[in-house]
Amino acid sequence: MSQLHTDPYINFQGKAQEAFKFYQNALGGELTLMTFNPDGAPKPAGPNDPIMHGVLTADGAIIMGSDGMAEYPAKVGENIAVALSGEDEGRLNKAFDALSEGGNVKQALKVESWGDAFGWLEDKYGINWMVNIVKPKA
Repeated sequence: MSQLHTDPYINFQGKAQEAFKFYQNALGGELTLMTFNPDGAPKPAGPNDPIMHGVLTADGAIIMGSDGMAEYPAKVGENIAVALSGEDEGRLNKAFDALSEGGNVKQALKVESWGDAFGWLEDKYGINWMVNIVKPKA
C-alpha cells in the first residue's frame, strides 16, 4: 500500500508570491511557483504572474498554496485546506467518497491539465479537503 501525504494548502487571495517568499525567508528551503498556461500544463511563474500552485519544502515541512480563484473567493477561516495526495487511486477515491459523506463536493475528482486526478470538498465538519491522485511515473 502506498503512503498518503497531508499538507496544508493555503489560498493567499492574490498574495501567494509575497507570502511564499516571506515563508522561504523565515524557513529556508526550496520554492517552486507555477502559473497558469493557456496552452496546457502549468509553467514556472515569473515575478508578476499569478500563482496557480506553489510549494515550499523546508527540512520535511511542506506548505502549498495558490492565489485562489476569483469564482471561489475564500472567507477568513476557509482559506486553508488539508491536501491529501498519493498514488493509490482506489484508496484515494474511497477516501474522497467517505470524506464527502454529509458534506459538499466542490469539484468531483477529474483528470487535470497537470495529469493527476484532482477534486475538492468540504466535509460535514466544515473542513476543506483537496484530493490529488498522483499519476504514476512511467
